[in-house]
Amino acid sequence: MSDMNSSGKFWQSCPLHNAQYVMPLNIPTQMYYINAIVGSTCNMFLIVSGVILNSATILAYWKSAQLRRKISYFLVMLLSVSDLTAAVVGHLVFVLSLAFTLHGNPNCTISSLHEILTFATVAMSLGTLLALNIERYLCIVHPLFHRTKMTKLRLLGLAALFWLYACLLTLSYPILGNSVAGLITSCTMFAIIIVIACIYISICWAVRQAASNPSHVNSNTIKKLQNLRTAKSCAIVVACTVICFLPFAIVRAFKRSVFKTMFMDMWAKTLTLLSSSLNSLVFFWRNPILRKEAKAVLKDPKRFTRHIARVSPSYEESVQQNF
Repeated sequence: MSDMNSSGKFWQSCPLHNAQYVMPLNIPTQMYYINAIVGSTCNMFLIVSGVILNSATILAYWKSAQLRRKISYFLVMLLSVSDLTAAVVGHLVFVLSLAFTLHGNPNCTISSLHEILTFATVAMSLGTLLALNIERYLCIVHPLFHRTKMTKLRLLGLAALFWLYACLLTLSYPILGNSVAGLITSCTMFAIIIVIACIYISICWAVRQAASNPSHVNSNTIKKLQNLRTAKSCAIVVACTVICFLPFAIVRAFKRSVFKTMFMDMWAKTLTLLSSSLNSLVFFWRNPILRKEAKAVLKDPKRFTRHIARVSPSYEESVQQNF
């Protein structure tokens, strides 16, 4: 039975105000059925790995006074919070949607919820990653401004602004419809790509100028070169994100109510959500302090709890000073 001939029989439209989502009513062949089971299993594994990796990053940040002193790791912690949300909410609703389809009892509410929550959580992670890259740009290219003006509270406000935009962009689909909201999303992604490209061009230029004048080496030059390591980590995370998101962008250009496209879309979404686990892996690989603290947290969670209880008063004081 071909997809083309069975599209009217196997598919149902799930309208949500002005948005239209397509839901499969059942699965036509054993190959598609096995594919869906493997996809569900992979997403369940990614839920576990995403929770463990991102929780370890968050707990390591709170445990280490050295990490808490650096503003950049505050945003790394926020990125892990966003990725943890994407890993739990995005993957979980995705697995539920596949499970209903496999059971032969698809649900329009679950299907629409899956599309909305996956988009929202991934968009919030992208917003946090953009805030982290902006912070690295200010730290390296405008160190005086960064040192005197950048605080954790202001960076939290910047991340919150991007989270708000992500939520509004998600709501634009049911309010404005797929076509208009899709155009806004495409323009947003294009603007993010341009901003990040400009950020790294500026960073490379600033570091090159600092390295090409050894006779004028000072404390600011040394700090620029030291901060470059974190900027390189951010660049690797951006590269991983682009690789994970590219298949999803390509698949979305095809017709949705075809089973081959649906399963390509399933794996493209899985790859997109994979970025929520990869981000923490990159920061563990690139940062020995974060890696060491994360290992300590995973080995002895009880000791971590006692440590947090012991350091919490001093941390509150440090927050007040940084904010």
